[in-house]
Amino acid sequence: ILTILIAGVLFFMNQKEKVAPTADNEIVISDTQTEGPRIELNGYTLPPVPDKKLNDSTLLGIDNNFDGPNGIRDDLEIEILQSYSSDPKVVEGFFAYVRSDALDFKIMQEDIFTDEIYEDISRRSTLATGCRGKVLDESNFTEPNTLDSYNIALDFENKTNNTFIRENNTKQFFSRLNGQVFLARPVSDEECEAFFEETKNYDLY
Repeated sequence: ILTILIAGVLFFMNQKEKVAPTADNEIVISDTQTEGPRIELNGYTLPPVPDKKLNDSTLLGIDNNFDGPNGIRDDLEIEILQSYSSDPKVVEGFFAYVRSDALDFKIMQEDIFTDEIYEDISRRSTLATGCRGKVLDESNFTEPNTLDSYNIALDFENKTNNTFIRENNTKQFFSRLNGQVFLARPVSDEECEAFFEETKNYDLY
């Protein structure tokens, strides 16, 4: 499916619960909590279940795997692995998307918009959306010639922007893009593999 990512589409999501702000809302943080049993799922180790109130009181939430942060908010990582761990390509597609999204959050918080940043946002948006859609379309989680991957992506966006501060930050981010529209072109396996590896090296903290 050729997916279209339109800047500002998230403006129409439902209003989220307002969480009392903390000083950490303005910065990227990770939590040091490592309590909880190690749960293995299809070769992946799930992170400890984060405290919901603490996780939702910050912009990027808690990222604290047993072996240290990996750029994936823990509640989202658990959601991804519980849903798609049987297909590593789909997991990688979601992980790369979340990391790219987290980098956008950091750009917004640090207010580092430049022409070069705009170009990179466009490039990453194309790859993040296109590659996630590609691996979903090629998986057993979707039916051919349907909007399954689009609906899965939309549901995941709601889980990503599940609080007022996250939804508001996303709205502000898109407003800074001056209404730019990014078309997700067809992407190749090679492009996606390279993008998946690239996101693992993002400086998010």
